[in-house]
Amino acid sequence: MTPDATDPDHDGYIAYDYADLVSTLESLITKPIEPVPSETQLIISHYIDLVRRHIVTDERLRSLAVKLYERHKEAFDFVFDCRPQPHSLLSIARLCVEAVEGLSIESSGANLLRFAPDIWDSQLQVIKGDPTKWSKTGRGLLFEIKTYASIPGRVNISLTLGPGDANMRAEVYRMATANPQLFKGLSKPMGAQWSSIFSRDFLTATQAKGLSFEAQEANVRLAWSDFLGGQLPALINGVLEIDERLASSQSSVSIETQSSFTGA
Repeated sequence: MTPDATDPDHDGYIAYDYADLVSTLESLITKPIEPVPSETQLIISHYIDLVRRHIVTDERLRSLAVKLYERHKEAFDFVFDCRPQPHSLLSIARLCVEAVEGLSIESSGANLLRFAPDIWDSQLQVIKGDPTKWSKTGRGLLFEIKTYASIPGRVNISLTLGPGDANMRAEVYRMATANPQLFKGLSKPMGAQWSSIFSRDFLTATQAKGLSFEAQEANVRLAWSDFLGGQLPALINGVLEIDERLASSQSSVSIETQSSFTGA
């Protein structure tokens, strides 16, 4: 007897699952051939409840669950995608981000975490995103930490330029390309909607292979500490400098246009 009526290994046995057992016991107390003492009914009822709770799925509950899912599929799928993952390296990365003052998480899912420095929200003048196509906050640049179901163990961080004004995006990409020492791992060519202007692996699949989860976690934490102490501050300031140059360029064009118009 098994929960799922597994086929027996010996010809002298037949399969019998707990659902069959529950059905038999219920018939004994609901349609008894002979009267069943109340104490016996109580014991059998408790046993049926125990089996249903811990061994087999109640078909009525299964039917109700299916109906709820059919009515609210998108909501259930969203909750499932955002569920906390046990032994997830992305969860470790999230804890690292949350521990740093001045960083705000934009969004997160099962394999992707987006965040941004608070200082960009208050100081970026030109680098803005299209809130209808990507970040609802209107951020044009976001750091993304990713894990990969198809590449177990890999943890990557990138700085992604999202949808926005085409000229602005082209200039940001051009200036980042001109500074390869800072904007390492820049994707080429620039994407029409999304482009990584910086990329780094915190942990590669090769490094992760053969390591325990605890060892993988330790490697991710060490890589984050290294990133936090050097590249992150430099990238934050580098983006601020690009934005300042773009703002100054726009101001100069505006002044020249006004002067030309006045002179005419």
